[in-house]
Amino acid sequence: MIDKNSPAIEIKPSSPQQINLGDVISYHTAYGTIIHLAIEVNFDEQGVYCLARGDNNTHSDPLKMRFENVMGVVVAVIY
Repeated sequence: MIDKNSPAIEIKPSSPQQINLGDVISYHTAYGTIIHLAIEVNFDEQGVYCLARGDNNTHSDPLKMRFENVMGVVVAVIY
């Protein structure tokens, strides 16, 4: 959906409740910034988490993404 160098417009959520299933989210990892689709929003003993997956990936990203790692919810892409 998004080319690697396409600029994206994002809104920084103020709470975990502002991240919904199907949102395109950007989040920080040890590998850099990743922009993927939220395929699961749930909670466990540590709080709210998301599982995400890239459009061309067959499996979800390997780690639960926590709210403090979310940089934004993508609302538009400029081509």
